[in-house]
Amino acid sequence: MKLLLDECVAHDLKGDLTGHEVATVIEAGLGGLENGELLRAVSGAYDTFITVDRNLPFQQNIQSLQLGIIILKARGITYEDLKPLAPPDSSSSKDAQSRRVYTHRSLITN
Repeated sequence: MKLLLDECVAHDLKGDLTGHEVATVIEAGLGGLENGELLRAVSGAYDTFITVDRNLPFQQNIQSLQLGIIILKARGITYEDLKPLAPPDSSSSKDAQSRRVYTHRSLITN
């Protein structure tokens, strides 16, 4: 499965997504594009877009895209915050591949 990591996702997470073809937005040559333009550019070229942007579903018409979206929700956006969210299997990616928005959360404690 082809996964694309948003610019705001710690790039170190790429190494934890084994068994997939993973690229960052920068590696794909799409750095600096606004969300709408970026999503249209990668729709159909990637299976799943991984982001930490919780507002994305409210700001973009994602139903028209040929792209699954995974929104990672954690205490912060550092690699240490996001690493526990890397799926041990491909279940999250399969859910996202069905063209739904899949929100993956960590256990946040105070």
